[in-house]
Amino acid sequence: MARYQGRLIEWHDEQGYGFIQGISDPKHQRVFLHISAFERSGPRPIEGCVVEYELGIDDQSRPQARNVRYVKAKQVFSHNPNSQPFSSAPKKRFAWHPMYLAMLVYWVVLFVTAAYGQLPPFTLLVIMLVNSYCYWIFYQDKKAAMQGDQRISEQHLLLMCALGGWTAAWFAMKHFHHKTQKQPFKQYYYLSIVAHIALLAFSVFMLRVF
Repeated sequence: MARYQGRLIEWHDEQGYGFIQGISDPKHQRVFLHISAFERSGPRPIEGCVVEYELGIDDQSRPQARNVRYVKAKQVFSHNPNSQPFSSAPKKRFAWHPMYLAMLVYWVVLFVTAAYGQLPPFTLLVIMLVNSYCYWIFYQDKKAAMQGDQRISEQHLLLMCALGGWTAAWFAMKHFHHKTQKQPFKQYYYLSIVAHIALLAFSVFMLRVF
């Protein structure tokens, strides 16, 4: 049976289904994909990843993907040289979110306390470096997910958030449309922010005591 390539343009992780946009055969505009259609277990699908599939028909005569597997970037190029192995989510107009205010307050307080010597030495520099690293690993994890490569563990991502990289992680998740729908990662992410604030407050307290 003929096999086709397509990019996952919509995915509802909690319900386990989404839709594929055809690449190798543009006639297949939207093909239904269910999580059970994968040939073998692997990382959860995310929007933007490329898959290879056989085309079937469901009970309502709609196109449905069967025997699905992930496609690596070099295999996508062999079929479609113009496609891109990785790109961020389509750009959207800026939308206000309370997290932006929280991040602004956080960084203002951080710089003020550092300026008055209320933080342990090099704390501000370390947090800035952790944020840079955190943004990079979210990018690498998104890239690995789309290409079917080895992923970065969620524990490592959350640890970096708890160590101060949570602001960069927020922008990375929004920019790359990564981990924005997965549960319970989002809850753990917010808990990592609380853990970081608690760690920072403890550091300030210990500096004053000693």
